[in-house]
Amino acid sequence: MERPVYFVLVITIVHLAMQEEVTKGACNCAVSAVPGIEPIIQHTLPYNVSCDQEGLEMCQKLCIALSETVRDKAPMLICEKLNMHIEKLKVALYMKSCDLSFWAFTGLESAEPICCHEGKAVACDEAMSTIEN
Repeated sequence: MERPVYFVLVITIVHLAMQEEVTKGACNCAVSAVPGIEPIIQHTLPYNVSCDQEGLEMCQKLCIALSETVRDKAPMLICEKLNMHIEKLKVALYMKSCDLSFWAFTGLESAEPICCHEGKAVACDEAMSTIEN
């Protein structure tokens, strides 16, 4: 009876030892102006992803989920960060993980333009009237 248990244990150890070690790295999310890739706002998630295709897909999903949670606050956060007058800014969500040296587009882009005045988000038709007055 001991022999089969020992055999299963050996097989399990050999299988685990032969598995390829998958490197893990940080998942970063950023909002950038369109066109452009220089981040306006950038955030590193407290979650490491595997440095393979599966990890890239997971990082993308995490960045999209993060953006969904702050969707209503995004214009305010962007305007506070830029702290200048901006009209009809379009933004997109980018991600990068592990050793990627470039930001990869997640497929999300703002549906509506963002307008800012003195570091505050304003309706885009208000932005022009504020400047004219």
